[in-house]
Amino acid sequence: MRLGIPRALQYYYHYPIYEKYLRGKGFTLILSPETNKEIKEKGLKLAPPEICLPVKVYIGHCAELKDKVDALFVPRVVRRLINGKPYYGCPKTLGLPDLIRATFPEIKVFELVIDEKEKEKQILGEIKIPGLNLKKRPESLWVMLIAHPYLLFDSGLNFDLIKKIEENGVSVLTPFSLELERTNFLETSDIAWFYEQHLLRAAWAAKERKSSGVILFSSFGCGTSAVTNEIIIRKIIRSAEIPVLNLMVDEHTQETGIETRIESFLEIIKRKKR
Repeated sequence: MRLGIPRALQYYYHYPIYEKYLRGKGFTLILSPETNKEIKEKGLKLAPPEICLPVKVYIGHCAELKDKVDALFVPRVVRRLINGKPYYGCPKTLGLPDLIRATFPEIKVFELVIDEKEKEKQILGEIKIPGLNLKKRPESLWVMLIAHPYLLFDSGLNFDLIKKIEENGVSVLTPFSLELERTNFLETSDIAWFYEQHLLRAAWAAKERKSSGVILFSSFGCGTSAVTNEIIIRKIIRSAEIPVLNLMVDEHTQETGIETRIESFLEIIKRKKR
């Protein structure tokens, strides 16, 4: 059976594990292309207006795949146990299989439910995202770019944000940089969402390592990031007097606007270092 894998959302977290599991079941896997204008427009046309841009783009990837496969693979990550304590997935993506079935009733959906309610074993394992060839010690001028990987590593959504920062002579670390992968999972009572814990871990690392600045990059309409960003700013970064830029992206965001804000922020932290 040809199984379509949308190159969006959880793909950027768990694809190697999903690939091993699905190939072991005998599926032929077909991935959608990287996010482009056509995929984005398909998602915007089909998606409900109130959901966030990454979910809209996910729907665009499903639209791209549906006529080329026998079924779509749409996982439902409900709950994960970390040291015996439950953490939950994003409320919107918890219902993702239902949304895809309602949007594309003509295509089968292969749903994998991951709920570690009773199992101590980490089914998905620790998240590790390759892609950045970073030095173990960042340069004297560096920023922590805090965002989910489906924003960080999808150039169709982020306008090559990491490249733009580095072109301005500033090094970048992210919640998924090689140097942070070996740190312990940060447990925080403020947040019950699993994926947000990685953002909090990066914020603490920025404070402890005295980052030159912090950039929070999220999508408009993301309820979990809205809460997490406020915690990061008020409880972690503000006390360290680290400059913060809060960037949001939606379907109306223009690249020139992102460039202007990035350049202005980087100029601020450069002057502060002098």
